[in-house]
Amino acid sequence: MKAIITISFLTILSFSSCIKQENCPRYFQVPFDLSPINIEYHVGDTLKVISKFSRHVLAYNGERNAIGRFDMKGILWKPVSVLFRIDSIEIKDNPRYSDFTSNFEYIKQVDMNYNVTPQTDYGNMLWGEYQYSNDTFYLSYNVVCKKPGIYLLENSSDIISGHGAQDFPGSCSKRNGFDVWVLMNGGINNHVELLKESPDPHWNTWLVQQEKDNKLFSELGGYCFKVIP
Repeated sequence: MKAIITISFLTILSFSSCIKQENCPRYFQVPFDLSPINIEYHVGDTLKVISKFSRHVLAYNGERNAIGRFDMKGILWKPVSVLFRIDSIEIKDNPRYSDFTSNFEYIKQVDMNYNVTPQTDYGNMLWGEYQYSNDTFYLSYNVVCKKPGIYLLENSSDIISGHGAQDFPGSCSKRNGFDVWVLMNGGINNHVELLKESPDPHWNTWLVQQEKDNKLFSELGGYCFKVIP
């Protein structure tokens, strides 16, 4: 009996230690890269976006400290990409409404499951899933600039809420989703300063402050740019 009690106690202690100590993943970071990197593009220019990473993905604990890589084979990331025009008060009095198809032409890549998806309150966004082959997750898309303006591209993941609990080795316990940070262009040359040129306080004040306090612009894979004639 003592042996059984001891084993049970150690099992509980081990599980508790996993939860309480800083070795359980809470956040994951995936890369996105846009090319060419410019602060200004012309109408007719094409922006190319690629996200490619191995199945072993860098994770962070609840204290936002890196804790190594985890095998995420089989995980559904459900990436989302949205383009906002920020140099005017957007239609429907919603700064996060994206009139994507009016301002850009979407060029779907062969074999990519990534499509323009309408949302009632938020306009049009790109939504789908990564391709997975040879232990690598891969996503790419192109957009062609159609109208002058100042724009914000955001890339994120719906893994936090869209698909319930997803398990993987080392997860400690099943969660109803995990936060995913997007590292755009290695975290440089993403022109966050253009937010201040927006007339909308949602962009020029709220998001600017959120970036200072919580790195929200950076974690959403933010990239600002201008389109000129």
